[in-house]
Amino acid sequence: MSEVEGTDIRIRKRGLRQAMTAAREALTGTERLRLSGRICGHAADWLAAAGSGSFMAYVPFRSEVDTAPLLEWAWMRGIRVILPKSEPSDRSMRFFLVRGWGELAPGAYGIREPDPSKAAEWPKEEAPGAILLPGLAFDRYGGRLGYGGGYYDRYLEGLCRRVPAGARRPPVIGIGYRLQLADRLPLETHDARLDGWIDEEGFHGAK
Repeated sequence: MSEVEGTDIRIRKRGLRQAMTAAREALTGTERLRLSGRICGHAADWLAAAGSGSFMAYVPFRSEVDTAPLLEWAWMRGIRVILPKSEPSDRSMRFFLVRGWGELAPGAYGIREPDPSKAAEWPKEEAPGAILLPGLAFDRYGGRLGYGGGYYDRYLEGLCRRVPAGARRPPVIGIGYRLQLADRLPLETHDARLDGWIDEEGFHGAK
């Protein structure tokens, strides 16, 4: 990819981030909760069908899909919930096994994150059963537009390096509203690809 092409993609990404943020924030609080409930229901069904004994998710921030119903569903069933803690100094993430809301505390960017004094750190070498990611936009081909920090891209790149030869990485699934689905996202080589996404209409595998 040439420097000119890379610059063009970054400009297009910036515009898409602004448009998708505005569209997501235009949802009313009531509509957001209603759609989030449906999305979490589909995610729970998908995780149950996949037989996942653990999964990585996120604590919602601002207008993201509210994952609270999904996390509580998992805690009630003894499914292990793994949540990230951001490290802004090097834009990396550490992950913790969280057993309830009491193990979270305000962290970077004002997002509730695992409290290391209460939650146990998840071993870096152990892959979760599934990975559920937030994002600003998704497409039908496994594309994901994040917030620009590259946190998840770096984590997934490292995870792929740690997966033993011949083994598959855990499925990586985007979580979002239907309005976040784009025709085809502008992507760079370092952008992680997803295996599918879940919205209020259900699970969709990437083409």
